[in-house]
Amino acid sequence: MKTQRDFKTDTRPIPIIIQSVCKALEVKPRNVISKNRNREYSEARFIIFYLLKYHALLTLKQIGPLIGGRNFTTVHYGLETFKELTESRDRAFLRKIEKVKKELPELVIINT
Repeated sequence: MKTQRDFKTDTRPIPIIIQSVCKALEVKPRNVISKNRNREYSEARFIIFYLLKYHALLTLKQIGPLIGGRNFTTVHYGLETFKELTESRDRAFLRKIEKVKKELPELVIINT
């Protein structure tokens, strides 16, 4: 089993993160990458943004093009929304995070 440190230095985390989040939340990657603003897809995006930033150690400018060609301000907004949803203890969002944790147990997402 990989440690968090091993995962950070792995060259494969980007597709693993995207695919695993989509699998855990039962959404199609093409829908998450699309411009669709449906809450289901947006929240999956927010989780992916967080994981790409804090586990794959990508910059906001690097993340945007990977998720449908978004710009860094969109990624920043998504990270802020992720923070707000977790801090407000949004139950539905926290359940989604728990599903992702089960799919990617080697990652520390947040303490829910």
